[in-house]
Parts: sequence; structure tokens; C-alpha cells
Amino acid sequence: MIFSEMNGVNQFFIDQGESESAAFNNCLYLSLRNIKNEKNLEIKNKSFSQFERNCQFLKFIISYNNSIQMLTLNELDLGNKVKNMLYLKEALQINKFIKILNLGYNSLGINEKNMFYLKDALQINKTIEQLDLNGNRLGDNEMNMLYLKEALQFNNSIQNLNLYIYNLGKNEKNMLYLKEALQINNSIKKLNLTSNILGKNVKNMKYLKEALKVNNSIQQLYLGENNLGNNEKNLFYLKEAIQINTSIKYLNLSRNKLGDNEKNMIYLKEALQINNSIKELILYLTYLGVDDKNMLCLKEALQINNSIQHLNLGKNNLGKNEKNIIYLNEALHTNKSIIILNIEENEIQDNDKREILKFTNHK
Repeated sequence: MIFSEMNGVNQFFIDQGESESAAFNNCLYLSLRNIKNEKNLEIKNKSFSQFERNCQFLKFIISYNNSIQMLTLNELDLGNKVKNMLYLKEALQINKFIKILNLGYNSLGINEKNMFYLKDALQINKTIEQLDLNGNRLGDNEMNMLYLKEALQFNNSIQNLNLYIYNLGKNEKNMLYLKEALQINNSIKKLNLTSNILGKNVKNMKYLKEALKVNNSIQQLYLGENNLGNNEKNLFYLKEAIQINTSIKYLNLSRNKLGDNEKNMIYLKEALQINNSIKELILYLTYLGVDDKNMLCLKEALQINNSIQHLNLGKNNLGKNEKNIIYLNEALHTNKSIIILNIEENEIQDNDKREILKFTNHK
């Protein structure tokens, strides 16, 4: 089966055994051409990108279709042939309706020309609001990030940029280029940098700090799974950033082992005592229960901070030490802003949990 409709989303399923026959191409072309009113188009199966004519057909449809708003091309290995991205570039330079573009896990990092063509597209396209480049390992070649920088410095429509599993931390120049992009770009509101090994080199967080001191558009920042707890300077630079930045409302630091070094939480405390813009703070699985001094620092932060409304402390083994519970209770007794508190998977006794949650609206 080549074309189907599922939950209102157009999807293509191309069997691995299909060949580039005239009959097959005609059938694909007719299916694409008949898309007139659908808002979402998703193409599946890696064999799609193996045949150049498929991407030519897709280019033709995208260029002139005025209904598709979300285009999902995940896991098609488009990057294995640069002509695939050339055709996509030419289509996106004409299309004025696509708002969400998903290009995750397409091996775009294999050849820098892939990002060169995407740059050319984004410098002209003014409608794409969400760009998903997850899992493309663009950080393996600094030229990829140079081209993305040049795209973001011109583009003013992208609001949601997903660079999850991007390998940015592999080379500090990647974050240098991202910094230079964010210091000029004023449209991005959500930036996802999860799983980029940023903690590998402290210069990565230094460049991010310099970007966030200038940028005033980012409202949601995802920094989970970046090994930030490995070196206290990472949190020092983050502290300096959020003490000045007033636009970030959501900060995700989950899975970073911050609790392994007390200074990490000292720097976070000092940041939160000054920052008054962050409303949601995610500290899930940050190993806070390792040392009760971590929760002491958090208590001292929350007793002053009056902006955080949603705090996630899940899976931190807080029940391991009674002092953790005491400090949290003391913090919540003073703090009047937190209304949602997640303390699940902490091995906290039911009585202690009820005592903690009575200070919030979370049930």
C-alpha cells in the first residue's frame, strides 16, 4: 500500500521491495497530486529517499500545495543523497503554508551540503514556525552548525527549534555558532538542547550563557541529559545567564546529576534567588537526595523566589534522608508561589507526602 489516511494524517507506506518502476512512480505521483485539503502529510519508510524521482514528485507537490501545514519526513535517510535536500530546498522556497517541518533522524550530518541547502531554504521561507532536526548528528561537523547559524540569523518565523540528540557538545564551535545565532535571532521561543553532551566542555555552557544574556525571546529551554553536573562551572555559567535573562519561563535540567556536587546546587540557589521569570523548573532525576545539603540549597532558594509555580522533583531519592523532607517542608511553608509539586518516585512515606503537598494545590 502506498497511500493511506490515519487519524486525519496522510501517510505513505512504501514497501522495502518496491522498485523504481514507471507504474510505481505514477501511482505515487497520483497519490501526492490528489492531496488537496489535508493539513498533515507524513511519509514513512526509508526506501522513499532511495529513488530520486520520489523526492522530485514531493518537491512538485509541496511547491504548489496550499493546504499542508505539517510535513513529517522523519527517518527517511534523506541525507544520504544531497539531491533530496536540494529538492526540498527548492520546494520550501516556494511554499507559503507549511508551519511545522519534521526532519528528525535523516542522517543530515553526513554531508554538509544537506544543511547548506536547508539554510538556503530557511533564509527565504517565512512560514515555518517549528523545525525538528532531532537525531541528525549535525554536531559531528562544525560546518553544519555554521549553516544553521546563518539560517537563523536571517529567519524570523521559527519559534520552536528542536535539536535533541544533536551532538553539539562534541565541538565547542557548534555552541559558538549557536550563540552567534541566538544573539541576533528574536523569534525562537522554545529551544530543545536535550542530550547534546554540553557538559563535556565548559565552553559550551559559557557560550550559551553569553547567548542568553542577550537573547530575550526564548521562553522554554530544555537542557536535560547533558552531563552538566560533571563540572561545577557548567552551573556557574547557567547561574550567570538566568540571573540576567528575564524571558525564560520554563527550565528543564532533568537527568543531569546535579546532586553529585554541592556547588551545583549553590549556584542554582543563587540564580533562583535573583531570577523572577522562571515559572516551571524541572529537576527530575538530578540526584538531589545524594546529600541533604542539596535540599538545603533548594530550600534557601525557594524561601526567596516567588515566581516558580511548578516544581518537578521526581525520582531524586529524597526519602533516603529525613533532612531532605524537613528542608522541603520548611521551603513550602514560606514559599507562596508553588501550586504544582511533583515528588513522585522519591520513596517518601505517605504521611510525609501528605504533609508536603498540603502546602500546594496539587493533590
